[in-house]
Amino acid sequence: MQTSDKPTPDMPTFNSSGSFPVKLVITDARNCVDSITRNVDIHPTPFLNVQASTTKICEGNSTNLQAASNGTVSWEPAWQLNCSNCPTPVATPTEDTSYIATAINTFGCTAKDTISLDVVPSILLTISPDTAICSGSSARLRASGAAYYNWSPNVTEGGNTAMPLITPTTTSTYSVTAGNDPACPTQTRQVTVTVKASPTVNAGRTR
Repeated sequence: MQTSDKPTPDMPTFNSSGSFPVKLVITDARNCVDSITRNVDIHPTPFLNVQASTTKICEGNSTNLQAASNGTVSWEPAWQLNCSNCPTPVATPTEDTSYIATAINTFGCTAKDTISLDVVPSILLTISPDTAICSGSSARLRASGAAYYNWSPNVTEGGNTAMPLITPTTTSTYSVTAGNDPACPTQTRQVTVTVKASPTVNAGRTR
């Protein structure tokens, strides 16, 4: 039971729906007491539970959102949803997005739930142009636009980095496969390194 001695009491909190008696007791300066009781109807709050078929998607893909509720559901932001006033929209966000579902019942009572989607960005892979080095020399290849890299054939060092060191003995073509997440597609690019013979020096005959 909640009680208050304030002329304007704080709004009481009800943990369940139903009809609850509220009693007002007044005592005057002569210590005379009077009271009145009224029933307050507390309407139920709609239940709401939000899920997604997957919460991590590759950019360009979509996922199904689903709101289980006994009320009417709407979603925000409506951006990249195929419908914002249905319980099961399809979301195609291009960046990390949190969707808020709101359920409202016939009494006007509301409930909210949130689900966050992580979007793995597309790969924008670029690599070094074809180049040439002298025999016996080393060079670094460069790649960018992804989170991880895998070079082949074997390099001298840094085969899983963006800037591997190579020391080819013959003209070779190197491939790099890059990605942003193991669950998303990768991209592959190639670069050819031409190995040229080192010049020879002949100082001539000595006398």
